[in-house]
Amino acid sequence: MKLIKELPTVLPFYTDIRNQNRFKENVKKKCPFQLLSPKNAFLPFIIQIPKGSPQPTSFKLISLNGTETDLSNNIPILKAIDFEDFAYCYYKGEDLIFKHEIIEQDLNLKGVFYIEIIIGGTKYFSEVFVMKEEITNSEFPNDFIKIEYWDSKDIEPIRYRNGFKQEIYLDTFIHTSEPEIEEETEPDGNNNLNPTFSKLVIKQKMEVLVPDFVKIALMTLPMHEEIKVFDQNKREGKIDRTKVTPTTVANGAFATLEIVFETDILTKTLCDDNKIPTNENLWI
Repeated sequence: MKLIKELPTVLPFYTDIRNQNRFKENVKKKCPFQLLSPKNAFLPFIIQIPKGSPQPTSFKLISLNGTETDLSNNIPILKAIDFEDFAYCYYKGEDLIFKHEIIEQDLNLKGVFYIEIIIGGTKYFSEVFVMKEEITNSEFPNDFIKIEYWDSKDIEPIRYRNGFKQEIYLDTFIHTSEPEIEEETEPDGNNNLNPTFSKLVIKQKMEVLVPDFVKIALMTLPMHEEIKVFDQNKREGKIDRTKVTPTTVANGAFATLEIVFETDILTKTLCDDNKIPTNENLWI
């Protein structure tokens, strides 16, 4: 039996609320990090549940002061997939609604919350997160970096084959390190190395202070074949050759993550691979 049963995702769920990060002894008085969520949706999540589990009977949003918001009318959004050993309940980040008396309204909240879901009589508690008024369930967040990552194959024990994608909002920014030129060479008749291919590589970098559960989730970034970044200036793009380096601080309560990825700006080959224009007089 595994000691740690929750999946290593951005928004993990626990069967014991005391496993939330805020209850760890080395975290109680040090909590600079906020797991950010849109005001009208949750971060996508996936929960490992017993095989053959029934549909959830309760779906709640609970604030840290104890106020509950009933989300049971959103239970049909939650899907499940059965495997030989376990089943998985997942939510892909769809907009949520809640009932106020008899009126259905968009979920439009701000504050500090966690999710409680009851499946087969077992309560599952999410990690604590902050719903930010300035973040909506759209591609470009205001003032934050958004990272989406996924894979076409499962990364055991996380199931991606059903279209599940992880996402996280980070209060940081992207900056550029020193450019580098990478070359491939071949020897000539005099055994001199001549470049056959060269490219200018720009390494982009961001740093962020995160708690242990986010560190574990983001350390898996290089394992994923698809990573997409959205920045504060409404730029977006897929990144590759990602490297994540942690530095533990505050007695293990947090880690500073350095996330580095590369972008190719210019490439050159010796072979004649110039693109042929389809129209040399476009404006005539």
